[in-house]
Amino acid sequence: MGARINLQHFYMRRVLRLGPSLICLLVVFCLISSLVLGKEMAIKNFIDAVISLVYLSNWARAFELHPPDFLGHTWSLSIEEQFYILWPVVLLTLLRITKKSLVYRLCIDSCCVVFLVP
Repeated sequence: MGARINLQHFYMRRVLRLGPSLICLLVVFCLISSLVLGKEMAIKNFIDAVISLVYLSNWARAFELHPPDFLGHTWSLSIEEQFYILWPVVLLTLLRITKKSLVYRLCIDSCCVVFLVP
């Protein structure tokens, strides 16, 4: 029998790998913003930090809800985290409700689309 997939361990490793550096960046960013910039800009940067912390920068930028100024680069991290949140759940659900050969075929087709579409 194959190895078991433990989503709790998977997500915990992701949090422990990415979380500390992101939190450190956001805390330093907020501290410097509050010391150097005016109150209005510091509040805006604090909101940007919260949006980045919950991995929603890409949606904030896409819909121009509150596009981050200085933390705009966190959009790619948001996309990555959203992918890692959704894809294992989708894959495990498909493995439970369908034949494994169909899931493997779906994975292969998905990889082909990612690498072949310009």
